[in-house]
Amino acid sequence: MTDLMMSMQTAEDLARAYAQLEKRKRELDEMFKESTGRTPAAVKDELRQFMELERLDEIIDPETGRGVRLGKPRRRTEWDTLSMPEGTALALKALNLLDVRTSAFDAMDKAGGAIALEEAKKYRIDGETAAPFEVVRGSDR
Repeated sequence: MTDLMMSMQTAEDLARAYAQLEKRKRELDEMFKESTGRTPAAVKDELRQFMELERLDEIIDPETGRGVRLGKPRRRTEWDTLSMPEGTALALKALNLLDVRTSAFDAMDKAGGAIALEEAKKYRIDGETAAPFEVVRGSDR
């Protein structure tokens, strides 16, 4: 639905259907875990690792045609700011194009940190992201 204008009844119907879908996904995940002893995410990781080690593009059941396939990897770009001339790094900073990886910063700080981290904390600005979308079950109210 591309139109943001919908009735409250339509919104309630869609919310109920979405919550039912999420409940069914949780039930299927539990059934999968009971039958395999592992979570779907763990099996996915194991299969991916196996396929990468064995250099397989796919594992398909010949009888059903069902299976898994490795898609094309997403492109990722990184910048080597340590080797970059200081003037170039400062020019990028002036354009607000350099960011601190907060998770790495927090992990280093927790592990004992460094003087530079303590100094940098003065410039940390914590804010909010978009509110998470959560499914509410009748028993949650």
